[in-house]
Amino acid sequence: MSIRKELQEIPDALRQMNEKGRQQYEGLIRRASWGEKPVFMLAGGSAYPAALTGAWAFQSLLGTPAVAARAGNFSAYTCHAVGARSLVIAVGGGDDMTQAVKKAKSRGAMV
Repeated sequence: MSIRKELQEIPDALRQMNEKGRQQYEGLIRRASWGEKPVFMLAGGSAYPAALTGAWAFQSLLGTPAVAARAGNFSAYTCHAVGARSLVIAVGGGDDMTQAVKKAKSRGAMV
């Protein structure tokens, strides 16, 4: 698939995601401990700039503290700050991400 085609499909993909997952997202937003802990944006490889952008958006636009972290480094450095009701947003996939998500969930985070 070409980059142009992928970019053209973004609006439809966002609409579908919003329609299908709206209740789930609203529930997650209500349960998160806003302001108590930062939002954690985890990513690896080429998805890391998206995590940085997401962290910037939370901090600059919403005034909510946010941390962008590489999934591969999460267990060693960042996971100690994650606790019950922390919001962790996983951007991308891969083995490192799978391990980071498991670790975050084991600490009570909402992923």
